[in-house]
This record gives sequence, C-alpha cells and structure tokens, in this order.
Amino acid sequence: MVKLKIRILYSFLLLFLLPALCFANEAEIKGLLKSLTTIDSYGASSIMGMVGDESSMFEERVVGRIMVKSEISDEIKFHIHYENSFSKGEYLSAVEALHGRTANINLLTRNPPKDSTQFFSLTQEYVDDSGEEAYHRLDRLYVEYSDVDYNIRFGRQALTWGGGKVFNPIDIMNPFAPTDVVRDYKNGSDMVTLQAYTELVSDLQIAIVPRRNVRTSELEYDESSASMKLRNSYGDTDAEIVFGSHYGEAFVGGGVAGILSDAVVRSDFILSDGENRRYFSAVANIDYSWLTFDNNTYGYFELYYNNLGVNSIDEVSRDEELLQKLTRGDFYMRDRYYMATGFQYEAHPLINLYTSIIFNIKDYSYILQPRLEWNFRSNMRILLGVDLPEGNLGSEFGGFTDASTGRVIAPAKKVYGQVTIYF
Repeated sequence: MVKLKIRILYSFLLLFLLPALCFANEAEIKGLLKSLTTIDSYGASSIMGMVGDESSMFEERVVGRIMVKSEISDEIKFHIHYENSFSKGEYLSAVEALHGRTANINLLTRNPPKDSTQFFSLTQEYVDDSGEEAYHRLDRLYVEYSDVDYNIRFGRQALTWGGGKVFNPIDIMNPFAPTDVVRDYKNGSDMVTLQAYTELVSDLQIAIVPRRNVRTSELEYDESSASMKLRNSYGDTDAEIVFGSHYGEAFVGGGVAGILSDAVVRSDFILSDGENRRYFSAVANIDYSWLTFDNNTYGYFELYYNNLGVNSIDEVSRDEELLQKLTRGDFYMRDRYYMATGFQYEAHPLINLYTSIIFNIKDYSYILQPRLEWNFRSNMRILLGVDLPEGNLGSEFGGFTDASTGRVIAPAKKVYGQVTIYF
C-alpha cells in the first residue's frame, strides 16, 4: 500500500512539473536535503516515563525539498516547492502509546501539516504507524504575474507581516512559534495576494485566504481571512497599518520602525473583536550590531503583551476563545507578559554562535536556546543546539500535573543536530 502511495505522489509531482518546465522560457531548479536528530530528556515524574525511558528519547527526521521557478514570460512565473518528510523515533512511539490515557494528548502530539482547512488538498500522509510518520506535500504552488507597479500571486504561498523578532502579533498567516529557532521557510497557505507600489502608498498589500470548515469541508467566511496592509516611509521611519477580517473577526493593527542612534526600534500592535471580548496584542523591540574582538556581534531585546493570556493551563481549558486561537496557531503562548532577548556572535566567517531566551515575566519560567551554526561547505550547513526550559511546576515552561495520570507534562530538555545540504 505504501509503495502504491509513493508511486501516486511522484506521478502527482510530475503532473505539475512537466508543464512548468516544457512551456518555460527559463527554469530554475534548486533543492535541499535535511537530516535532524533530536534527543529529548524529561524528568523522573514525566508522563513519558509511563511508556518509555524518560531520560532520553531519540527521533530522526529527514526532509527533502525541491524548488522550481519557471519563467513562462517576462511577466508570468510559476513556483513549485515539493516537500517529502519521514520521521522515526521513540517519542512518536511514546505518544502513540499514550493515546486514551490522557485528555491532554493534543499537547504532546507533533502533527504534520494538514490541508483540512485549505482551499486545495495538496498534502498526503502515507505512513503513520509504530513510531514512524511520513508525508509529502506541495508547500508552494502559485502563479505570479508581475508588472512595473504591481504583482499578483494565486495559489499556495507564504506571507509574512510585522517586525517582531520572536513574537509577531500582526503576522496572522501561519506565524512561527516563538521557540522556533530554525525559520528557513514557513508552511504555505492557499491565498490570493496583490502587492502594488503607488505615489501615495509605497507598499500596498492585499491578501485573501479562503478556508474550509473542518467538519463540513465547505468554504466559510468565518473560517477565512481578508486583509490589507498600507506602508509608507517618512525619512528614516517606516509606518504601516493593517486591517481586515480573520476567522470572521474584524481587526485593525499597525506598526512603526525607525532609527534610534545606531539601533533599530520597532513596535507593532493588533486589536480585534472576539466573540466575547476584544483581543489586543503588542510587541516592541530594539536591535543593534557592534564589534566584539573585531568580530561581528548582533543583539536584540523584545517585550510582548497579549491581553487574552491566563495564569495556568486549567484556565486555558475553560477559556474557549483563548483555546481556539492557540489551537489554530494565531499565537502559541498562554500568558500575558513576555520578554525575549538574543545574541549572535560571528566567531569565524563560517561559524556563528547564537543564544536566545524567552522569559515569562509573571511566573519567572523561561527557555534558553544556545546553538552553533557552521557553514561547513558552500552547500552544507550544520546546526547544533540545545533547548533548556526551566520553571516551577504550574509555570509555562515548568509544566503541570496531568489530572488523568498524575504525571507531569512539560517541555523537554532537548539536544539536536541538523545537517542541511543544498543543491
């Protein structure tokens, strides 16, 4: 059955690739192969101890990605990114064994990308058994028409708004989680986007994202998004305003970015009408570059606020509006006040050292994420890092006691290594 699915997926890929290549005046094909090894470690009272060795759980993930850019004419381009991922490890087996034992299984499951709400169904999971998981998808599939003053894109693509370093409240289309330190590319969404440049507005963007109801598979307004961004520059200062509708909720937001001495400062906010109360979130940051022992150094400091935040996981389960936004990925952290800071030190032109920390200001828990990035060759990058969450029981990064099992559910201390080869 798996072999049949693999044949189907390669046939599906060729169905899109052949026309793009045959009718192209010019085509560019690139790709990458990525191998990620992770070792998770949990405490002695962890829920993972019920089904495995909580002191070390291995997981291996291999991802291949092919990226095709086909130029049909000077104005029309066709973009395809195909991704195939295979994962195997003790963590996947442990989570599978915990099904039915805890009501919080959704907090443990690392779900692959799904297309149940997308306009197009371009993702297929072809292995999900015995600690193994594999899927393939078309993560980008869009046509782009460009003219001197505007461009239009239709299909699966990615869009990023806002100037947040770790938290990004106005980036409403598949935002990264604050703890994601590898941000090579974000998952694509089916949308129509327009970008135009005018004398009155230096950058105008419109995005329409149709989505389906998971239960009915029908397109619905309350599941979709439509938004506009207007951006202008005033000397060294950039200002923007965004507004629209997101999952049926009207919103307005904006941001400014400017120069303060030799540093760059930014601030963004969003305000929306929820079902029961208004949602307000804001971020402000400053970043600066300097030399340390004649080597390039970079640092940032960021503050984040979310008025829907609560003090405990129990409060999350009782707050339907907050739970809904967390589940669909509008944001990823449950509390109100956070501080984040990070540094990058260029030890060698090919070796960079990073460290970052996210700190919950109310419960004093945090996650520290030091890592090393080595450009081993012109087409090979090696990443080594650790995630070190710390906090008291009941705090954001310290975890909580699961009512069903009496065991602790908490973020893992993690060691990881990733090798990426580009071609």
